[in-house]
Amino acid sequence: MTETVEDRLNRLGSVETRKRRSRAPEPEVEFDEEGNPIEYDGGTWRAAHADEPAGESFEDAGHAGKGNTDDHAATDGVPADPSQFTLGYWLNRNLPEPDYLLGDLVTTTSRVLLIGPTGIGKTNLGLAIALAMAAGSSFLHWAARRPARVLYIDGEMSARLMKDRLQGAKGRQGSVSSTLWTINREDFPSLPPLNAGDGQKFAEWIIERIGGVDVIVFDNIQSLLIGSHKEDETWAPMLPWIRDLTRRRVGQLWLHHTGHDTSKGYGDKTREWEFDTVALMRVSDAPTPGRLIEFRLEFTKARERTPSNRADFEPVDIWIDESNRWQSSASPMKPRKMPSPTAQTYYRELCNITAQIGEPNLPFRGAPPAVTRAVWLDQMVHRGSINEGAEPNVKQAHLSKYQAQLIDVRWIAVSGKYVWPIRILGQGENWSSGDGCSGGKQPSSNHPLSRQKQP
Repeated sequence: MTETVEDRLNRLGSVETRKRRSRAPEPEVEFDEEGNPIEYDGGTWRAAHADEPAGESFEDAGHAGKGNTDDHAATDGVPADPSQFTLGYWLNRNLPEPDYLLGDLVTTTSRVLLIGPTGIGKTNLGLAIALAMAAGSSFLHWAARRPARVLYIDGEMSARLMKDRLQGAKGRQGSVSSTLWTINREDFPSLPPLNAGDGQKFAEWIIERIGGVDVIVFDNIQSLLIGSHKEDETWAPMLPWIRDLTRRRVGQLWLHHTGHDTSKGYGDKTREWEFDTVALMRVSDAPTPGRLIEFRLEFTKARERTPSNRADFEPVDIWIDESNRWQSSASPMKPRKMPSPTAQTYYRELCNITAQIGEPNLPFRGAPPAVTRAVWLDQMVHRGSINEGAEPNVKQAHLSKYQAQLIDVRWIAVSGKYVWPIRILGQGENWSSGDGCSGGKQPSSNHPLSRQKQP
């Protein structure tokens, strides 16, 4: 008997109690006699009972033991006693590097709110960003990162208009990605509001069916939620799920309308408190006749902004020109500074061990061969680049220093505990073959890492 969507939703239970990871491929989900999902946990299967409140215990809160997931548990061990969270602990704490998906604007833990008046081009901009992330390409002045798995949920347009928008986006992007999924309300007319339990279960069902995602674009708040958007009660039911997506390293881009006052999002202002980045699309002061889309993008909130990435969060004029291409007033991206000789050594060793023992599909389905940071660290210790007798936190600090340089020039990609070489060439950059994976030397057959299994 074929299982219906409704049957599946009833069987999956609430989002808060399942605590499923949606990043990496997992074994086929099984269910116990009561219909509750059985999750894989450290080599054993356990039932995630629907009547067990999420976050009730200390472990469930994500502080100790099984509460941490592999992708974002601190490798230095999280203190069991809150009194141990001192300044020294925080300064030496080893946390995963950001997994960038588009410039420094979007990562797998980003929560971005894009606000604009009706008709200004929110969907066109959202689809352009989604396609760029899926293809691992740049968009305007935001740099290319790795290819990502992107889910676009549209709650407003007809299927015909969405197809038209996708065709336009594909024409401007110039490529087709197999890792962008678009869900349209016309195809799922019974799509429940996301601020109700069934709506979040429906979204989780989609994520499970497509095998996990890196980022979700929600288009838009008014059409995907129910209730008066002037009150915080409409948004409050979303907070546990939004935070859970972040915990599972699923980035979020939410599209939102303005009201009569086009200088802010419609409704309750407290909604913005939960977002890292808030961007406002304004009508251009002097619009150019004949342009399909034209607006000024201003960032009213940017937690990720630093002196080194300010360009990604500066006000910018954006439009689609007469040749149907996206353009902006932002300065062209400057060629990235070459990493230090030591960082290049770290890169070549990563190439070597990835070619020797790297495994595909580790951080996400379709990922190239990758290794863990722990394996990379062991390799650098073995070759003498890191002092074998150093404290573990000192070793991690050395690796993080050069990993950051390689991420900045887009030579490597990082997702959770996994890392792999990508070496994306930027405009004006012409790197020698010695800097790439093809220039590395393979480990010998008697090298300890050539027989090492991924931890």
